[in-house]
Amino acid sequence: IRRPPRSTPKPSSAASDVYKRQIMEILNGCMSEQPPNISTGKMLEYCACYANQISMGMDLEEVMLLGMDLLTAGDDKEKAAQIGLANEKIKKYLSICLPRLYQ
Repeated sequence: IRRPPRSTPKPSSAASDVYKRQIMEILNGCMSEQPPNISTGKMLEYCACYANQISMGMDLEEVMLLGMDLLTAGDDKEKAAQIGLANEKIKKYLSICLPRLYQ
């Protein structure tokens, strides 16, 4: 039985790349929301926690669907917050990570 060469890309590698980009967009988007009263270090700690929770607890489909929902909010931050908070996983991740801003 012949095996394919190791350089053959896995079928899931494209999906993996999309997923990694989505997680990086979440991290960058989070950092762009830094309030003036929160240090960059604290914000980075919070955003990294949030992005990590999403990467560990949501699959590509869930992240993509959430992203599409958030696109409907456009620049309306209140609508985006409502969409995010309607997702039980996002609420859980926020409750885990938000305390990092105030420790």
